Amino acid sequence: MSLLILLIYLTGPAWSASTGDEIAEVALRYRDQRPKLRIEACNGLIEDVLRDSGYEIRGNVRTLFATMKDAGWVHRRKVPHPGDVVFFDNTYDSNRNGKQDDPLSHVAIVTSVDEDGTVHMVHRGSKGIRPLLMNLHHPSERRAEDGKVLNSWLGQPGYAKEGKRLSGELWRAFATPHTQEEPEQTRRTTPTPPPVATSAPHASLPMALTDDAFVRAFSGQRLRPRHLDGRSCAELWFLRNAIFARHGYPFQNPAVRQIFADVPAYRPKALSPTQITKRLKRRDRRNLDAIMERERRCR
Repeated sequence: MSLLILLIYLTGPAWSASTGDEIAEVALRYRDQRPKLRIEACNGLIEDVLRDSGYEIRGNVRTLFATMKDAGWVHRRKVPHPGDVVFFDNTYDSNRNGKQDDPLSHVAIVTSVDEDGTVHMVHRGSKGIRPLLMNLHHPSERRAEDGKVLNSWLGQPGYAKEGKRLSGELWRAFATPHTQEEPEQTRRTTPTPPPVATSAPHASLPMALTDDAFVRAFSGQRLRPRHLDGRSCAELWFLRNAIFARHGYPFQNPAVRQIFADVPAYRPKALSPTQITKRLKRRDRRNLDAIMERERRCR
C-alpha cells in the first residue's frame, strides 16, 4: 500500500466503556452490512469505522500505528477493550522480497472479548469484511480442547516463517481510542480539517420529527436523493441512526439515548446489535447505504 497523506482530527472524549462499545457497534454494522469502503483495504475499514464514531484518522497501516502511538493509544495488554484497533505483523509479503520482514501489514478492530480471553474482531481481508478471532493466552493454538476456535488463520500460505500463520502469533499491539489531544508534531504540520459527524453531534434533535426525510427513514420508506441533498453532518447522522432506532436499537452512548428519548415512537429493545441488524429490511439497508455515502463526503 502506498503511503497516504496523514490527516488527523481527534474529536473523541476520554475513553469509557460507552466509547469503546459504540466503536464496536459501528464495526459490527460494517461486518453485517458490508458496505463499500472509501478505500477497499484493511486500513480503509478502520478509517471508515473510526470516522463514523467521531475520529478522523487516515493512512496506511504503518501511518495509523505511528499516529496512534504518538497519541498515546498503543498498548500490549493481552485483553483489549471493545473498540480497540488491532495491529499485526507479517501477514503477507507486502514488500515482495520473499522474506518475513513485513511489520504492520494488517489491522482489525475489536468487537467483544470472551471470558477465556478470545478476542472477536472485524477486518477487511482478501474475502471482504469478515470476522476474525484471536486468543493471546494461547497464541499458537488454533482450537481449544472443546473444539472452540481460538485463533483464525491470518498469515499468507507459503510465506509465514516457521509456520506462524495464526492471528495470535502475528499480533503486534492494540490501540485504544481515548485521547482528546492531537500529537504535538501533527498539530504543527497538519492543518485542522473542519468537524466531522460524531457519535452524538447535538444534545437536541438535529431536525424536526415532521421532516419528510426523518418520517421516511423511521417508517422504512425509500429515501431519494432529494431527501438527502444539502443535509448537514448532524442531520445525516440522525437519519442513519433513526433507521436503527425504528427497530428498537438500544443505544449505549448516554448522549445518543438522550437525543432519541425525544422521539416519542422510539422504543428500545433488549436485543444485541447483531439481533437488531438482522431485523433491518432491504429498504432499510438501501437507505443506510445512501446515507453513509453522503456521510463519507460530509465535512
